[in-house]
Amino acid sequence: MVADMMKSVLGGKKLKYHSWSLPTWRVRLVELKVKGNTFYVLVVGNDRRIYDSESEAVISLKSIVSGKEDIDPEDISIFEVTILEEKWEIKAIPWSRIALKLIKGER
Repeated sequence: MVADMMKSVLGGKKLKYHSWSLPTWRVRLVELKVKGNTFYVLVVGNDRRIYDSESEAVISLKSIVSGKEDIDPEDISIFEVTILEEKWEIKAIPWSRIALKLIKGER
């Protein structure tokens, strides 16, 4: 079947090789297990990361931002995601709370 398809692509010319093998693709699956019913999503530009706690997200925010020079503050958010049965609740963490954790250096 592949040989016939290749013949039609090549305009009816005979193929030099009679057997074809397709490349093997390696797919890495990622599984995240949520502790409890809540997790946190840190968004910095196009980068999105998931954490078990708000403090972990804030610590990561500090390290990501300190390594980049040109970041638009409007492109930074931390969201709290709570899973309630079949309903998910998503809330943005207020900047005032993030600022206090950064100032206090909470862990």
